[in-house]
Amino acid sequence: MEAETIGVLRDRQGRVRGLRYRQGGEEHRLRAVASIAADGRHSGLRGEIGTGLRTLGSPIDVLWFRLDRREDEPTELRGTIGRGGGLVAINRGDYWQVAFLVRKGTDEEIEATGLPAFRERVASVAAWTADRLDQLRTWDDVKLLSVTVERLRQWAVPGLLAIGDAAHTMSPLGGVGVNLAISDAVAAANLLAPDLLRAQADPDRFEKVLNPAILDRVQQRRQWPTMLTQRIQVLGQNRVIAFTETPPGRSLLPPAPALALLRGPIARMLPRVFVYGIRPERVAG
Repeated sequence: MEAETIGVLRDRQGRVRGLRYRQGGEEHRLRAVASIAADGRHSGLRGEIGTGLRTLGSPIDVLWFRLDRREDEPTELRGTIGRGGGLVAINRGDYWQVAFLVRKGTDEEIEATGLPAFRERVASVAAWTADRLDQLRTWDDVKLLSVTVERLRQWAVPGLLAIGDAAHTMSPLGGVGVNLAISDAVAAANLLAPDLLRAQADPDRFEKVLNPAILDRVQQRRQWPTMLTQRIQVLGQNRVIAFTETPPGRSLLPPAPALALLRGPIARMLPRVFVYGIRPERVAG
């Protein structure tokens, strides 16, 4: 705990056999037959895997800020899309954690127009925020999240496996990043535990038990749910931006055929996909 990974340990064949980390101002070494990179989208271990990223792109960025929440207000997630942006508010008890969606790369332009103009823009999308937007006193109260949707081409090399955002960075759309990360972790535990237990029982075979093909099983199981979820997110992001940039005088509603489709089986299926995942994982008994 409270340690920073600063590199890996390798054997003479170049296989990863543990980590170097810094804790309390001192450098330490931790040997392991398998190391799991679960340190997020800015993982320092991605470079050690070194297989490159597949980038799907994202048309949105998110401006995060907090607004006070009153006791008589809804407890559930709040969201709306309008001309000028999209807004999602997450209940954090005594405040709303607000994500305001804008076109990628426009944060400097928005800041240049001034904070009062930004407050007006937010209020035009979500009127219920208008009476508390004075809580945004400076631009320090607004944080930029640069959205990326990408994944490693290969999640593992001998001795090192990436899961969660370290393996695949998700859009905040649908709030599924943590769901996929947990599913990756469960799949990794189910697939790797039997071989690791055998290695523990027979130390003489320790170096031979966990070969690269075993680590690759995790990507083989989790890659297609990740790819499909990312595709859904990219399509959703494109649609959100299209909504926010609809010219005045034109309806914000999608065309009638698309609206009928969204009100049909898809409307019932998508929430389940985002809540439970495309391929739910369960801890093996």
